Amino acid sequence: GKDFSLSQNRPGFLSGMDGAMKEPGDLEQWPVDKLREHPENSLYFQPLTGDAFDRLKKDIEENGMHDALIVTEENADGVRTVLSGHNRLNVARALGKETVPVRVLRFPRPEYETRFMIRDNLLRRQLNPEQVKALIVKLYGADLDKDGRGGDRKSDKTKGEKSKVHSELLIGE
Repeated sequence: GKDFSLSQNRPGFLSGMDGAMKEPGDLEQWPVDKLREHPENSLYFQPLTGDAFDRLKKDIEENGMHDALIVTEENADGVRTVLSGHNRLNVARALGKETVPVRVLRFPRPEYETRFMIRDNLLRRQLNPEQVKALIVKLYGADLDKDGRGGDRKSDKTKGEKSKVHSELLIGE
């Protein structure tokens, strides 16, 4: 397929992964028992619980899933890893669903899967400033170190400059 660019019609901080993946495949139904949560998802995001989980469950029960889960290609065991849709997967399990709608994204390197998962969740979730900061550091930590942007506000070297990371994070500027 053709290249799928995250930066098309997206905020600037989603740029930088052009050509990293291929266009998502057709929508297909995939067995819930052949899906696993991304192993790093729980490091960055808490699952919905309580009322929020119940609201999502009720909505999916009454209206179905509006968005397909984004998953990796299947491994040798026929299992796919969820990159986007962990809460919807948990609801499907709670409802006893046998299959869920999925779309496959293909990445040239495993670390791009994690970057996609974080970026997608940054758009979908209500995060507090500390959570956003931690995710930005995870995504751009190497660039922040390389740019010498570790909080040294007195350095003449960096006065008046905006880092590459800073400009990528600005929306609507």
